[in-house]
Amino acid sequence: MQGGKVIAELVQSVTQAARDDDEVILADLERRGIIKRGSGEPFPEDFFEPGPPAGQGGTLAALQEERRKRG
Repeated sequence: MQGGKVIAELVQSVTQAARDDDEVILADLERRGIIKRGSGEPFPEDFFEPGPPAGQGGTLAALQEERRKRG
């Protein structure tokens, strides 16, 4: 309050109905195979480590190595 007058009111920006609508939309997109929602799990430790230098090993070799590591 300022000078006895309300100058701002804090309210939720998204209603529960809007959140529910978003959930329905996302569930439909996922069911149709358009999106795949994440598991919520954190990235693996080595996610941000640089890959092989360009022109040395290539994408296929890197992919095969990653698959070997994961078993």
